[in-house]
Amino acid sequence: MPLDIPQRKTGPLTAIEGEFPVDEAVVALFPPNAFVLSADAHGDSAWTQTGKVMVEYPDGTLKTYFLKLALGEHGQTLLRGEFTAIDTLNTLIPGLVPVPLAWGKYSFSPPETYFFIQDFRDMDMSLPKPSKLIPRVVQMHSLTSPNGKFGFPVTTSDGIAPHINDWEDNWTHFFTRLMRKSIELNKELNTDWPEFNLAAERLLAVVIPRLLDHLREDRGPVMPRLIHGDLRGGNIGTDEETGEIIFFDAGSFYAHNELDIATWRRYGLQNLGRRYVDEYNSIFPPAEPEAEFDDRSRLYSLKFDLNHSSGHPGDTARDVAFNNMVYLCCKYASGEGLPDYEPTKDPSSGLAYI
Repeated sequence: MPLDIPQRKTGPLTAIEGEFPVDEAVVALFPPNAFVLSADAHGDSAWTQTGKVMVEYPDGTLKTYFLKLALGEHGQTLLRGEFTAIDTLNTLIPGLVPVPLAWGKYSFSPPETYFFIQDFRDMDMSLPKPSKLIPRVVQMHSLTSPNGKFGFPVTTSDGIAPHINDWEDNWTHFFTRLMRKSIELNKELNTDWPEFNLAAERLLAVVIPRLLDHLREDRGPVMPRLIHGDLRGGNIGTDEETGEIIFFDAGSFYAHNELDIATWRRYGLQNLGRRYVDEYNSIFPPAEPEAEFDDRSRLYSLKFDLNHSSGHPGDTARDVAFNNMVYLCCKYASGEGLPDYEPTKDPSSGLAYI
């Protein structure tokens, strides 16, 4: 979405073709005898303004970059987090993400503008087959936290919602804190809904500890593993040149790996289908108790639906999330004062909003 960031044509910016706003802070990233030839709008984004930048290096090499801009405090948190997430993934699994170059702040203000720049990759955005996608996901999830804790060095984001990911030893405590923030933001940005509030209270107080306190992996507590943070189909592509799977728009942190694939049970284009989950579980078995895997997936999917609903008030996502909250409350807490669960609103059934 255009953010109305003004384009300036002064000094080294004068010769840059195109209408996408570039700043001296970006030009300064390249060698003195390199030239930024053009900057054009490219792609769509709900919270940022995105462009494609062409640079000519002193030896005549042409290289293309993807430039993302965002405004204010939210923009700073969003792009610092994305850079750190992409940089971490690129360091640990080279080739999995576009190579990040830098993040920073534009020199002029207002508006207070932040940027993130990375290599540009031409991508086929059709969904890869499970046999090709899942091994890359498992490779990422095989990376464990450097300090044995859940969290991340900086705040990352899921759309408009920040991940509250300060380091924490206990997964139940970490996920409760994460969900409490998602619920509070959702209530702030949507209309008041007493039944939603009631279900949210029971979810935080009863459902989360019931499902997560006794989780086990290889007879021990679940390990904090590196996740993408928003691994929906729209953030997965195939490099047109190399054929490699590429992940982008990451909001990573170290978490229970099942959280990452819970977005696949969501509605619409986010619903990759059961065969992707089954392929994943065949390589990376669910935590114990395995019988509660689907209920954990339903719980974890709330993070994505509530955050999406916060950024898009009135969207179907809130209704889907509430219906899942009702299911979990009725099964693990109490359904008193709540409406009946509606199976046809459950995306995992293949019937809802597809």
